Amino acid sequence: MRTAETPAGISQSEAARKYGVPQQLISRWVKQGLIRVLRPGGRGRPYELVEEDIARLAAIYHEEAARSPHGLQGKRTRRLLLQKLLDELRGYGL
Repeated sequence: MRTAETPAGISQSEAARKYGVPQQLISRWVKQGLIRVLRPGGRGRPYELVEEDIARLAAIYHEEAARSPHGLQGKRTRRLLLQKLLDELRGYGL
C-alpha cells in the first residue's frame, strides 16, 4: 500500500519509453545504485523503480547528449551523469 511519502514507481521498460533512454542504460543505473528500487523483480515480475530518480538522470542524459556532436558514450556518460548527480545532491543544482 502506498502512502503520501512513498515515491511513484515505474518499470524499466515503461521508463525507457517515457523518458527516451535505452532500457540497458536504466538497468546499468540500477546496478550502480543511482536509481532506488521500490520492489525487486523476479519470476517474470519487473522491477519497480523510483520514477523521480529516472526522470532526474534522463534529464541529465539528454542535456549532455544534446551538447555533444557524437552523443554520450561509455565511460564519459557515466562520469558526466555521476558528477552532475553528485553536484545536485550537494546542493549545486543542475
